[in-house]
Amino acid sequence: MAWTVRIALALLALGAGSRVSTPAQEPPPAASVTRVSGPIRVKVVVLAMFERGEDTGDVPGEYQFWVEREKLDTILPLPAGYHHVRMNKDGVLAVLTGVGTARAAA
Repeated sequence: MAWTVRIALALLALGAGSRVSTPAQEPPPAASVTRVSGPIRVKVVVLAMFERGEDTGDVPGEYQFWVEREKLDTILPLPAGYHHVRMNKDGVLAVLTGVGTARAAA
């Protein structure tokens, strides 16, 4: 295995272990929450594993780029999730799973 790959794997392991506990997710503002009464027409699902902070308005991680560039302005509450699910009017739905296979599987 190349030394660059070993260093990258070590850095990833250190980064993944630095955030052991998950902060409590803030509830979305009442005005942005969408109540769904029937099936949602989804065209594309984006699964992202990494975000530095909030979904918008701070230093972007992987998820924030999707949220801001695709205008994922509809928030679907997901209290059991890492962040809330976001969607736009074109049927693009995004989910932030968090880093690690256990979070992604959940």
